[in-house]
Amino acid sequence: MQVGTLAEWVTVGIALVAAVGLVLQLRQTNLLRKHEFEDIYVQRYWQIMDGLTAEERVDLLHGRLPSGAAPHSETRRRLWAYLELCEDEADQRQAGLITTATWDQWKGGIHHVATRPPFNAILAGFDGELALLDDDARPFAQLRRAATSDGGPEAFDPRKKKWKDWFTG
Repeated sequence: MQVGTLAEWVTVGIALVAAVGLVLQLRQTNLLRKHEFEDIYVQRYWQIMDGLTAEERVDLLHGRLPSGAAPHSETRRRLWAYLELCEDEADQRQAGLITTATWDQWKGGIHHVATRPPFNAILAGFDGELALLDDDARPFAQLRRAATSDGGPEAFDPRKKKWKDWFTG
């Protein structure tokens, strides 16, 4: 075994430090990109919620369907849009585009939507019309999965853990 000169060891050390620095910089860039993407979902959430009146929000907090959620109403459209937003967030998490830190913040709300009134009733269709469809044709597969996940909101994560999650967030 041949021992290199001090200059060779320094060169190798510098190369290793540079490689580690590059990996950490790429990881940080990836996380920032994902956080920008996640911000789009936060903006969509507030756009939907800002369209509901205070009374409608209170009704939702109490588990009641707002009285303004008549067929073809703007309120009903917003409630459906909120379910679609939650479904899309879960789909993006499954695809690896939502970081674990953000998912930890969102999963409780998504599980709540899937399991509590009035949203759980909406998932079946406002008047039960979605229950008439075959399971694979019904919308909101992720939310239906969340509603039946064992262990509550803490256990619901559509993303299977992968080794690269450390790098990608």
